[in-house]
Amino acid sequence: MSKQSLKKEIQKLQRTVEKAPRDWKFRRLRVIPADDWKYGDWSKFPDRYHLLAVMCNGTPKDWLTDYFALLEKIKDPEFGRHRCYRCAINQAQEGKKEIDRRRTSWQEQGGEEAKQQFYEKCSEPLASEFQRHDAMRDAEWRFFNEAAGAENRTCDAVNYFKCPYGDEWRTLIKDGYTAHEVLEHIEWYDRHCNGSTSWSPTPSERKWYHFGEPAIIDVQSLEDMLKAMEDGRLQKIIQEHERYMKETGAEIWNL
Repeated sequence: MSKQSLKKEIQKLQRTVEKAPRDWKFRRLRVIPADDWKYGDWSKFPDRYHLLAVMCNGTPKDWLTDYFALLEKIKDPEFGRHRCYRCAINQAQEGKKEIDRRRTSWQEQGGEEAKQQFYEKCSEPLASEFQRHDAMRDAEWRFFNEAAGAENRTCDAVNYFKCPYGDEWRTLIKDGYTAHEVLEHIEWYDRHCNGSTSWSPTPSERKWYHFGEPAIIDVQSLEDMLKAMEDGRLQKIIQEHERYMKETGAEIWNL
């Protein structure tokens, strides 16, 4: 066999090995192809990120800890992407994309003048609701960008195994997660205190709504959000939101 033929055979074997399903052990449990793993089989690990294993509340904590260690070991790209989901930079750049998309849309329709004309044509309280949500979108982007440390930076990797900001990824994810949680409380407050023109609360839930009462936080102002974190106003909202979740069984994101 010539050297060239031998080289081709070796390359063919390497490709076969790379494509072969993984079936090995990690921390005494078998690692099997993710497509073959069934939820509830805690005697095995899927060999890549599996949404059911991560998202379902019934997954044993010890099993999940070991599973995350496995995904770390093999540097699973989907796991890396999900770790970056709450990164301050990732959330800021996604928020900026939406702001820019809406700005471009208005420019194509006539710019700021067309936008104001649209607001004027809307009857109240719909016009105020649209304006409030536009302002909230800007304030939330600034929260990630200025308070959570994104600082106008971007990331094309969105995979913490390949983070271009080195060890700072830990702080970016931690601060991004905290900022996201704060904003979820504020969005809940907005819905329950400012209301919406598209729905009304059911009689059983009306005790959680405070329409017409003096505002606790200006949801359109980053500066007031940050001040509310210092003077205790935000804590009052969080406490009521937590009581709401406990009594209704709603998740934090379920407004």
